[in-house]
Amino acid sequence: MGYLSDQPYVLWSIWIYLPPLPRLFLLILALVSVYTISSLAVIIGRLTSLTRRHRIEGLRVSERPLDALLTRIANLRQLITATFYLFGITFFIVLRSADKTSDSAFPVSTLILENFFLYFAFATNVFFVLLVLHAAQWAVSSRIRTHALRLEVSREITQPK
Repeated sequence: MGYLSDQPYVLWSIWIYLPPLPRLFLLILALVSVYTISSLAVIIGRLTSLTRRHRIEGLRVSERPLDALLTRIANLRQLITATFYLFGITFFIVLRSADKTSDSAFPVSTLILENFFLYFAFATNVFFVLLVLHAAQWAVSSRIRTHALRLEVSREITQPK
């Protein structure tokens, strides 16, 4: 068959075959991924610090730091969602060029099919990265909400009615 039929479809093996627009999107996705993972690490660090200080000093964790963390995690969710929409735009723009082929000894239909394989491999990789980012964001968000719920329950127990 053609140039892609016998290769794995991971990003580093298809990078050289991608047009400029998907490459640009992958660079944006890499930046979003690094920012998201580093932000999640900072959020986890702050949540751990708040929890540790609460245990050691016996202080109540206030709502303000947890609200700030929830706001930050909501902003990450919006960034991941915006990246998903940008991917959709990029994918459908690039998909329109699947019928563009170079001069080759292969039949045109085979070359078009190879282009579809390439773009679907691109999409699969992007969806995987977005799924990992979403799952990480969701897990951290869940931890923050659990701490916020504990704070609310402890406040209800300690406050007289």
